[in-house]
Amino acid sequence: MSERIPSPIKIPIAPVKSRQLAANQRRLELLLEAVTDYAIFMLDTQGFIQTWNPGAERHKGYTAGEIIGQHFSVFYPPEEIAAGKPDRELKQALEAGRFEEEGWRVRKDGTQFWANVVITPVYDESHVLQGFAKVTRDFTERRKVDLALRLSEERFRLLVHAVKDYAIFMLDPKGGVVSWNEGAQRAKGYRASEIIGQNFSKFYTPEDVASGLPEELIRVATERGRIEVEGWRVRKDGSRFWADVTLTAVHDEAGSLIGFAKVTRDVTERRRSEEELRAKQSEINQLQKMEALGRLAGGIAHDFNNLLAGILGCAEAISPAFTNDNPAQEDIQAIEKACERGRQLVQQLMAFSRRQVAAPKIINLNTVIQGMAQLIQRAIGSPIQLTLELDPNLKAIQMDVSQLEQILMNLALNARDAMPTSGRLIIKTANAWVDETSALDGLPNRPCETVELSVTDTGTGMSPEVLSKIFEPFYTTKEAGKGTGLGLSTVYGIIQQNKGGISVYSIPAMGSTFKIFLPVHGMAPESPFPEREKSSDTYAVRGAELILVVDDDPLVLRNTVRALQQKGYSVLSATNVDEAVESFRKARGKIRLLLTDVIMPGKNGKELAEQLLRDDPLLKVLFMSGYSAEIIADHGIIKQSVALLEKPFNAINLASKVREVLDR
Repeated sequence: MSERIPSPIKIPIAPVKSRQLAANQRRLELLLEAVTDYAIFMLDTQGFIQTWNPGAERHKGYTAGEIIGQHFSVFYPPEEIAAGKPDRELKQALEAGRFEEEGWRVRKDGTQFWANVVITPVYDESHVLQGFAKVTRDFTERRKVDLALRLSEERFRLLVHAVKDYAIFMLDPKGGVVSWNEGAQRAKGYRASEIIGQNFSKFYTPEDVASGLPEELIRVATERGRIEVEGWRVRKDGSRFWADVTLTAVHDEAGSLIGFAKVTRDVTERRRSEEELRAKQSEINQLQKMEALGRLAGGIAHDFNNLLAGILGCAEAISPAFTNDNPAQEDIQAIEKACERGRQLVQQLMAFSRRQVAAPKIINLNTVIQGMAQLIQRAIGSPIQLTLELDPNLKAIQMDVSQLEQILMNLALNARDAMPTSGRLIIKTANAWVDETSALDGLPNRPCETVELSVTDTGTGMSPEVLSKIFEPFYTTKEAGKGTGLGLSTVYGIIQQNKGGISVYSIPAMGSTFKIFLPVHGMAPESPFPEREKSSDTYAVRGAELILVVDDDPLVLRNTVRALQQKGYSVLSATNVDEAVESFRKARGKIRLLLTDVIMPGKNGKELAEQLLRDDPLLKVLFMSGYSAEIIADHGIIKQSVALLEKPFNAINLASKVREVLDR
């Protein structure tokens, strides 16, 4: 392009004014020459360059001598020149009075830079167009920053949108939803078009909305900057899920609140797992308590059985000395009844420890309940009405009758205490089908047939806190001295021992219902109340053999020796293992039976038996103990299959067992 220098315009002016104008023009030239950050130059009306400042030379690379007179399109990329963009910009500047844009421009060396361009038409005093003022600034670095920022924002947006396990969205300062990611749609069920613009309180339960929880969370997040909570939230379909929620206040550069970032995660499964873990831990703690107290109960039972054995033996010993019409016989019978009650107490202790020696029978639950009805009515008192609702088609179960009686009586007495003035006690039976959803401890984790026993009262009921502790040993809500806290623990232990399940339903001031589920047995029931064994003194329980009796309790030892002598046996006695070994050696093989206590100071009965059997393999052995066979076997002292006579025993039990072992 040939260089074209315009002819100067001559405007006649007064000499003074001419000097002033020249001075102003010189100042303007100095100002423009001082500006190096901006390219500032003039174009004529056709777009040819008329002036050039140092800033223009710095940005575009041309000296004034190289560029003045050339068309300003030289600064544009070839494709924009071909599209007529330079002329279009001048036209737009004329029409609008100003043109501004950002775009790529070309330096002398051919490199491109991102420019901010302003073109302004210049008029003289007569409003005649003189040309265009063009100001250009290199924004390449700023554009890089802007592009990087936009790229970062886009990546962040894509990242947030791609997250599916978390609901991540923005709220405005009033709680309106302004953004929505795929995780939010997955967790809450709303599409972005359905929820953006609505208040986030839609995700809260009606009770939380009524209590003002959403507004409170906004308030706390505004004051503290952040709040994290867990609670129930509601999906679009109305279902609920347990959510971990974080709400963070978002501020602009000036510190003004512009909204909140909200992150929500569905942690329903985690919460369920934690609840199951807590329940399992609670169950383990309960079992540990029961185990510890069971060991204590077993020890008490052993010592108490020894006492009962001594008392019962003395009563049997003195009974023949009095005729049947003698008043002393009534006292003897009272002693025997007291021993029987003591034996029942021991059974309760053993049931509590879940190690009771049970005698299960195939029975009909209705028969047992009907047999106890009068006793239960007397126990609860006349102000309380007893109602029986028994299923006539009830199936049979297998259980120890005394344990079943114990359950019924414990529950009846509990119900009585919950109805201090009056009320109604309802005992019901029914056939019931339970499955794995029933979540009852003890029952198999599969569908099974059961017999359901429910005991309902119309009493004071229980709070959820009390309900959670009722089966804990020694826990009671009764006044001091009015309850041991072992009744329901014993019930729980018996049911577990019989592979059953129990559930409790209670509402304060409305009453309680205990439901017990026991596995069905396929065989026909036996009579739960067989005839008691009558005493007899026939030859079948008599003998003449020599027996060695060993027991560290002198009273039990004396009574046992006397009872055996009355049956015709010859008896040697010892209070410990060393005495027993000495007596055995002196007898020189004549002893036919060793009757020994199991637990004794020093060596125990098992060790004594092993020592004597080495000398005489034909010796018969009968153990006796206040512990049950299960407990002794669990401790590895003797096998559960050996002959064992459990204390307390009467003379008939003793003689029958001795004869049985000798005749094997």
